[in-house]
Amino acid sequence: MKTSRRILAALVSFSPASTPVFAGPAPGDLSGLRYQSLERVNEQMNSRGFTDGGGYQQGEKPFTTWWNERTRQCVQAVTRDGRIRRFESLSEGNCT
Repeated sequence: MKTSRRILAALVSFSPASTPVFAGPAPGDLSGLRYQSLERVNEQMNSRGFTDGGGYQQGEKPFTTWWNERTRQCVQAVTRDGRIRRFESLSEGNCT
């Protein structure tokens, strides 16, 4: 019985409703923002037409989602120690 509960808990924790759907690597034009402070990234993302879609934390990793209505780009920023480590493209449904 305990094994069944563990399997069920593992399946629920990785359900599609709680896990972003990745669409591939982030656009190359964002790579220059890696290792920048969050303040600097916020300024740059806003100037590029992105809006902050909010954030969440998975384990010890904080994530921030960004949406660009004009280009229909949805990206996720992975941060560590207050700096962006990488950007990942997400499918549009994660941002709209």
